Amino acid sequence: MVASPLAKKVAAQLGVDIGKVPGSGPQGRVEKADVEKYAEAAKSAPAPASAPEALPREAAAPAAQTAEQPAYSEIPYTGIRQAVGVNMLQAWTGIPMVTHHVKVDAASILEIREKLNQDIESKEERISVNDILLKLTASALKRMPAVNASLTGEVIRIYHNVHLGIATALDNGLIVPVVHDADKKSLLQISKEAKDLIAKARSGKLNVDEVTGGTFTVTNLGGYASVDEFTPIINPPQAAILGIGRTVETPIYTEGEIKVRPLMSLSFTYDHRVMDGALAAEFVKILMDLFANPLRALCDG
Repeated sequence: MVASPLAKKVAAQLGVDIGKVPGSGPQGRVEKADVEKYAEAAKSAPAPASAPEALPREAAAPAAQTAEQPAYSEIPYTGIRQAVGVNMLQAWTGIPMVTHHVKVDAASILEIREKLNQDIESKEERISVNDILLKLTASALKRMPAVNASLTGEVIRIYHNVHLGIATALDNGLIVPVVHDADKKSLLQISKEAKDLIAKARSGKLNVDEVTGGTFTVTNLGGYASVDEFTPIINPPQAAILGIGRTVETPIYTEGEIKVRPLMSLSFTYDHRVMDGALAAEFVKILMDLFANPLRALCDG
């Protein structure tokens, strides 16, 4: 920067950085007038905005947020869940299914369970409602073998032994362990075997024999206390399945008066290629009779 001595002197007096002053003299030399002009222009220019005062620590702007919460999560459709899904889709689309719904008085089986469990504290030894339901179902199938059937190709098979499947929910799907020869076993035998199979199912320790050969399936949602009636899907190649809903104290008119009774919902789904509605209705009637007098079933086996 070239500046005259007088320009430098005036710049020092006015507090002007002479290096910023444009010169008008020869070869850009800064003269006294250039300094004065720059100083005057600087006075009339608006003051620069001051930097914002730092906020107190507690009021400081929040740090950059973490990644935005995803709108959904994904679970791989594989393993047991996929196998169940494929099987159910094939059953739903390939089988002409019909479901009969009925409510039955569960008072008798509840009374029997209470008597059987008197003075028994061990949970493993106590009889559950589900145990009694399995025994009643096996007894009904023994009385009407045509329901204990399957459709295989061009042949309807009527099984002479009741191998009862128990639909069991897992964290990742559904599995159906089988109580073999349930029609020949006592209530205590069915209870113990069913508990063992369900425990193995939930710990992933079932062997092949324990999940194959089923001729009929029972699926019980009554324990959730949220399902009255539903449409269970047949477990192919079986021809039928029994669904159990919750038990609800319900006022009904009977014997000339209104009484409150524990009514349980049954949902019986069957393959209409294997049996017609009359046969299905007859089977449900057998179940209803056994509910009314469960001792008849408990004497079997």
